[in-house]
Amino acid sequence: STQSTGSLYFIVSVMSADTPENRSYIQRHRLWLLGEVLTMHLLIDKPAQPMTAIVKILEKERNTQTEAVDSPTPEVAAAAKDYIQKHLITSVFEEWLRNTVEAKPENPLEFSVTHFQKLAAKTEGYVSDAAATSDAPAA
Repeated sequence: STQSTGSLYFIVSVMSADTPENRSYIQRHRLWLLGEVLTMHLLIDKPAQPMTAIVKILEKERNTQTEAVDSPTPEVAAAAKDYIQKHLITSVFEEWLRNTVEAKPENPLEFSVTHFQKLAAKTEGYVSDAAATSDAPAA
């Protein structure tokens, strides 16, 4: 059990909708693993714009789904503590997981991409590649 998995389990356990059905949905759609993938990238890379980084990670997951994630070393986890607090990562993941479980979309990866694109646009001025090209003036 990795530290990130433990925190995702904690988030679900304190959610008002902690039901067997919701836990089954989370496991069936690999949301634990997706949370671990996102967490590890943030812990290791500590990007200045974490929501934008999450969108890019999720977009890569569309093509190649990660099968396993190594647990963070104690040094990586300790070094990332301030970063996680500064960027409110725990709250961000709690909101993402709660919204995903409540909506139960058939394609939670696409739902997650959209969720984090909106959050990145709101907090970091993110513009998706599709929006950037469609909004470009004609030459």
